[in-house]
Parts: sequence; C-alpha cells; structure tokens
Amino acid sequence: MISALAAIDRELGLPDDGCNSTAQTLNAIRLLKLAHRDDVKAATALEKAVTALECERGVLLGLLTDCAAVLRTIDPDDSDEAEKLTDLLGEIDSAQAPIRHQGILECPHCSYQWTVPCSFDEDYS
Repeated sequence: MISALAAIDRELGLPDDGCNSTAQTLNAIRLLKLAHRDDVKAATALEKAVTALECERGVLLGLLTDCAAVLRTIDPDDSDEAEKLTDLLGEIDSAQAPIRHQGILECPHCSYQWTVPCSFDEDYS
C-alpha cells in the first residue's frame, strides 16, 4: 500500500517526503479534479462563444451579399465612381471568401492574413 501511495504521489507531482500522507494525496487529487472541472467549464464557455461568433458571421455574410447585390444595380456617373464601386465590390467579395483572395486581406497592425483576427492592442503598442 505504501509503495502504491508513493507511486501515486509521484504521478501527482507531490514531493517525495517519505511520509506517504494519504490526506496529502487525496488533497492533490481533489485539486486536480477542481482544475479539470474549471477547464471543462472554460471549454464549454469557449464553444458557446465560438458558436455565437459563427452565427454572427453568417448574418453579416448575408448582409454583405445583399449589399453587393444593391451595389451591382448602381450605374456609375463617371469613371471615378465606377472604380470606387468596383473596388468596394472586390472588398466585399474578399471578405466573403478570403480563401479565394490569399494575400489580399491583411491586418494593418501585424500583417497577418485574414484567417485569424489580429491580437494587436493599441494600449500595449
């Protein structure tokens, strides 16, 4: 029993103090379970946040599609307006399907390409 408790203590990262305290081992197991429970709660909260963001993204992509459809109905008055409309429609297309436009969308702060939002923080620059 003592050698089993010592082996468990080693696996839990407890110091080899020679006393093989059952209370110390049980406390370490309780702390490990609490940490695991907190990790599970955090992972669940993160999954919910990701789902919410995916839903928002879907709504925004639908709105961009509608905006692009309206912009395509506009007859430009001059070449400058035509160029601006073309550029805007290109940016909408890039936002809707960034994979088709690798290298076009970049974060202005870190130059990271559009697949992940930038973690740049103005307060820490």
